[in-house]
Amino acid sequence: MLKVELAPTYIRDVKKLRRDHVNTNPLLEVTHLIATDTFMAKSILKQRHRAHALKGGQYAGAYECHVDNAGDWLLI
Repeated sequence: MLKVELAPTYIRDVKKLRRDHVNTNPLLEVTHLIATDTFMAKSILKQRHRAHALKGGQYAGAYECHVDNAGDWLLI
């Protein structure tokens, strides 16, 4: 299991989502899958959440996945 370090922007965004009464359970599910760091978790992230590596720019080498099917809710 990986140690998760939450960025201040992540914490601020989650607080705003909760204040706006948005269900954050899908976000917590994806965060848990990332922290689990097993083969099964990675395959679920790729299949269900379209996880893929980013190229170029500031996020080169980072991964992005779609949290929910509600538009462009992404986790980098």
